Amino acid sequence: MLVVAWLVLGLVILYGAMFSYLWWFQRDLIYRPDSIRPTSKDYARFGVKEVKIRTEDGLDLLAWWFPPKRSEAPVFLYLHGNAGNLGYRAEKIGTYISEGLGVLLLAWRGYSGNQGAPSENGLYEDGRAAYGWLKSQKIKEEKIVLYGESLGTGIAVHLAYKGMGTALILETPFSSLPEAAQSHYPFFPANWIVKDKFDSLLKIGRLEQPILIGHGKKDYVIPFRLAAKLFKAAPEPKKFSVYEEAGHNNLAEFGWPSVVINFLNEHISAVQDPNK
Repeated sequence: MLVVAWLVLGLVILYGAMFSYLWWFQRDLIYRPDSIRPTSKDYARFGVKEVKIRTEDGLDLLAWWFPPKRSEAPVFLYLHGNAGNLGYRAEKIGTYISEGLGVLLLAWRGYSGNQGAPSENGLYEDGRAAYGWLKSQKIKEEKIVLYGESLGTGIAVHLAYKGMGTALILETPFSSLPEAAQSHYPFFPANWIVKDKFDSLLKIGRLEQPILIGHGKKDYVIPFRLAAKLFKAAPEPKKFSVYEEAGHNNLAEFGWPSVVINFLNEHISAVQDPNK
């Protein structure tokens, strides 16, 4: 009995230590920024411009701006995921730039050499500032499309919930961050531990914008069932593009960009260049 008691005590202590670690260092696990400031020179042929986005709390955020080739073309506000820097996303947006769409590729606070530390409210502020910057460039609101990737889907849904964007594109989204965390740490009460909720499930049912969701069934970062749950809660018009063999970062290999372009053609005018 004494051995069993010591074993139980050891397990309790181990569980408590792990619980404490997850509580105190959770943002280090959620946000994995690359602080290196990437260069945009490799994309000069696309007319990229480095710009600064000023937030309300006084941060100057790096962003890459690819102006649309035609004034009537849609513009993506591209909200990237939890790891890396802007350079990691440049290849992802190549198809859209080649199609003549505009893209504002924003780096979060704490990422790509930016000051500050990421948090849920901080990233919401970054997204609002980037949206405001697009409006300051005389981009019409009916042409601004919110594009969220992974963690960025939580910010994209929040901005749409606040009435921003004419359409919403979600690449590998989650229902909420606690639910995503629960899938990775099933023995801990994620709803109690996770401070940054990014509760897209709570907000998406109130949206009015057309919604496109893409997700792979072999995504081991964000389980497919969480995207399916989010899609079920979303109002019409909506589309769910499912990829049987895709993981978390490779939807493009299975034709995702074409689905995005077709979605825009259906819901927003002037995507295609009439001269092509």
